[in-house]
Amino acid sequence: MSVEAPNNIKFQSLQSINVPPKKTTDPHGFRQLFETQSSKYEQRPDHSPKSPKNGTFWMEYPSADQKNIEDALSKITSLKQDGLLKFTNIKPNQLTFSEVLKGVEDNSRVKHLIIRQSSLSDHHIQTISKVLQLNDGIAWLVLDHNKIDDRGVRYLAHGLANNLEIKHVVLADNDIGDDGAVALSQSLKHHPNVESLWLQGNDIGDVGAESIINMIEDHPTLRTIDIRDNQMSESKKNLLIKVCEKSNARCYA
Repeated sequence: MSVEAPNNIKFQSLQSINVPPKKTTDPHGFRQLFETQSSKYEQRPDHSPKSPKNGTFWMEYPSADQKNIEDALSKITSLKQDGLLKFTNIKPNQLTFSEVLKGVEDNSRVKHLIIRQSSLSDHHIQTISKVLQLNDGIAWLVLDHNKIDDRGVRYLAHGLANNLEIKHVVLADNDIGDDGAVALSQSLKHHPNVESLWLQGNDIGDVGAESIINMIEDHPTLRTIDIRDNQMSESKKNLLIKVCEKSNARCYA
């Protein structure tokens, strides 16, 4: 977001105000790495599946304040058709948001559970895992941009292993590393219905990539996987692409 200077002060070039360049020390190249990674994410096309609006009742909230929580619970309770529940900007200390998640546990009409741009606590993720175990109606689990780490993915993996109907899993742009990728792959390896897995923009290296490759080889229903912008080597990435081609799965790598 650009901010204009107050009053009559305007931005000027360094040459016009004769300011010497500021010396910076960046011995590890952190700034360059940040700029490189950021530019990749800005340019990365979004291939993630889009939730349908026709025939689906949308319940969409920009925050988890008490008014939104009460409204969501009321609508979930009275839902008469397939529903989509979407929340953004959840803070880790907003534990009352778990009330909404618990409201989804026994309502199989909620087909889309979407939480984005949040900082989910372990308590939130454990509650989501329990929802997955109790509600086989959920077909779309979208949890991108939530700072979910390996421990959080292990909670989710347990829930996914006990949910037989989920079809799309979106965990893009989190903090998932090799341990999380291994746990997730093991939980999905023999899952009967998962069709797409979206892991772009995480920290998965070669160990995690190898577990994903093994999962794809034993997973006949998987049709799409996105693993772009991770930390795996080119050789492992190429192997992943070959395995996807052999399994007739679309691979974004």
